[in-house]
Amino acid sequence: MILANLLATLITNPIDVCVTKIMTQQQPKYTGFWQCLVSVYREEGARKFLSGIHPRFMLNFFNGALYLYVYDRFVQSVSSIYD
Repeated sequence: MILANLLATLITNPIDVCVTKIMTQQQPKYTGFWQCLVSVYREEGARKFLSGIHPRFMLNFFNGALYLYVYDRFVQSVSSIYD
């Protein structure tokens, strides 16, 4: 679960950075996702895509752990009803 979470966070973090930049721009600088992706890479480098990765990783990790806990409890409850 941890490895899958890390991989998913590494893949989706650049998307999150670009979406956040597009949503919060004051004056139109980016016309679309791909243009934003290229501009951020040129202006700020690849390290910008890794900024904020630790909080996202921790959020995804705890969210996944909570989901698995609740799912396990649900399955136990349902199986106890039908046993």
